[in-house]
Amino acid sequence: MEDRPDDLSDRDLLTALEAWGLGPVTLDYAPVGFGDYHWIATGPAGRWFVTAVDLAAKPPTGLADLRRAMDTAAALHATLRPSAAVVAPLLSRDGSTTVRTGPRHAVTVFPYVDGVAGHFGERLPQARRDALIDLLATLHRTPAPASTPTAPLTLPRRDRLEAALTEALANADAGQEPTPQTRATAPETARTTGSTDEGANAGTDRSAGTGADAGTGTRGATGTGSAAGSGAGVGAGIRGAADPEAGVAVGGVAGAGGGWRGGPYSEPARALVAARADGLRRALERFDRLAREVRGPFVVTHGEPHPGNLLWRDGRPALVDWDTVGLAPPERDLWLAAPEERDLARYEAATGRRPDPSALALYRLRWDLDDVCDFLDWFRAPHGRTPDTEVAWRGLEDALARFSRL
Repeated sequence: MEDRPDDLSDRDLLTALEAWGLGPVTLDYAPVGFGDYHWIATGPAGRWFVTAVDLAAKPPTGLADLRRAMDTAAALHATLRPSAAVVAPLLSRDGSTTVRTGPRHAVTVFPYVDGVAGHFGERLPQARRDALIDLLATLHRTPAPASTPTAPLTLPRRDRLEAALTEALANADAGQEPTPQTRATAPETARTTGSTDEGANAGTDRSAGTGADAGTGTRGATGTGSAAGSGAGVGAGIRGAADPEAGVAVGGVAGAGGGWRGGPYSEPARALVAARADGLRRALERFDRLAREVRGPFVVTHGEPHPGNLLWRDGRPALVDWDTVGLAPPERDLWLAAPEERDLARYEAATGRRPDPSALALYRLRWDLDDVCDFLDWFRAPHGRTPDTEVAWRGLEDALARFSRL
């Protein structure tokens, strides 16, 4: 995230880092990724990449889910160590991958790894795509650690998405898009004028960056030149900005007259959802149809192997940002990494399994639907006007525009 967390001080973070016994360190905030917060810790014993996750923006099981994901990454690193394919978290002195600090944050520490970081929107040359597909083929053949979570095919926040759609239509003309006057209630959105579906969110994350019908959402991307550990971008997207412990319901701030009152982007978002309601409904119907067609096998998948989550060393990729790891069909990774027929053929030659077109289409669509869930959770809850919310607004516009063409 570009914005530092308001409720996590450097002192709090230094206290949490004592669990790893790093010794005295200085902290430099790294404004990278989209979803979580990152620092570079530097001390006499070395450098580390530190990530803080806002648990209030995760499901109720967020801490347990994060620990399972980080434990899985650590186990995969141990299994695949000779290939250095996994940049995994370091264990604290008591053997934990994640340490909670305060009422709403959890901290993870990664090694600082020199290398060349990829970035969102980058189209990998063929040689690098080949190397990435080979890495994924190896990952998909690796036995799943016991800690590996399952990545379900369903949309976990679908009920909130459908509630937002219902609220948006309650007092709106679904045929009218937000006017410039309406958008003026979300200052700075003029920056979005003239953006394209393919490039509006370049550099913000969550997209293949391969030019193959990929979404352009926003889920944490690297963007540092010589990257650190989890590379910059362990973010798994925006899961809502409200803090349930503070008594604010995530995804529930519809105001009088049908307008949302969470912040400057609430009413423009409501108007945009109302205008694009038919496309959003078609996207959900298509998702359901594709999900019924998908079969196994279920393998260990990274979840977001786009260029922003890659660190290149001597021509070989290492995957960072493992909080989305999960058991799923291999197409969960391949739709991002294998945009061309020759890429799919290379994967088939390595694994003996031909990727399923329906599953590829399912995960491509789910990417955008997950993004829309994220953005609407944010805009329906209290929020401010920041560079991060501007990125989210552009992402919402782009995703809903794609749905309208289905």
